[in-house]
Amino acid sequence: MMGKTPHAVGGGCSNRMDAGARSHRLNTCSNRFRSSPAHRRAQARRATPAYDDDFPVVEVPVAVREDGLEYLQIGDIRDALTRRPSPFCHDNNAGGGFVGDKDLLQIEIVQYESDKSSGAQCKGLSDPVNDTCITLPQFAIRSGPREFIYHDPASVTAAIVTCGGLCPGLNDVVLNIVTSLLDYGVPEDQVLGIRYGLRGFLDRHAKPIKLGRREVDGIQLKGGTGE
Repeated sequence: MMGKTPHAVGGGCSNRMDAGARSHRLNTCSNRFRSSPAHRRAQARRATPAYDDDFPVVEVPVAVREDGLEYLQIGDIRDALTRRPSPFCHDNNAGGGFVGDKDLLQIEIVQYESDKSSGAQCKGLSDPVNDTCITLPQFAIRSGPREFIYHDPASVTAAIVTCGGLCPGLNDVVLNIVTSLLDYGVPEDQVLGIRYGLRGFLDRHAKPIKLGRREVDGIQLKGGTGE
């Protein structure tokens, strides 16, 4: 579900080659991308923070789809993992189908009346402390179930932790994470709840609890997340 580096997507360059050829090919692809309009647009998408010049320039990673659409790049380690069909392929995900790896969603969907409208001043990530606006590409990768997965569910151990602060609906999130993991085939005794927030990772007396269907049944109707 993750995007690759801009030169790998836009230049059609493969990573599956020997080290010497890869080095030459990547240099060629990188040079090709640096001279492309997409790269010039990506270079323009930099925001200089309003503080000392010693701080690095904020740069948003951008990838380019085959049709030229730019989207927020997210790295992945798929090349180091084993690809396997989703356990829901037999019925095409209950008839709902799967999300394509390059499906994109538009990030900014509001059409502002004027620059005076709330939110129109920064169409991206706003940093009010440093009076900085970081411009984002127009699209982001769509989330959702994929036709192929990259972990063996039977060998997965998942830990779920909440870290404080008001977040209405968080119990629904926990419920759906647990049931989704179990639907994929993760064993019930390998889905854990971490107690007391991040402290639960360090405190040997705060033992994790097992989260199965019985433990999360109905938690969406209750307050708090049982930290």
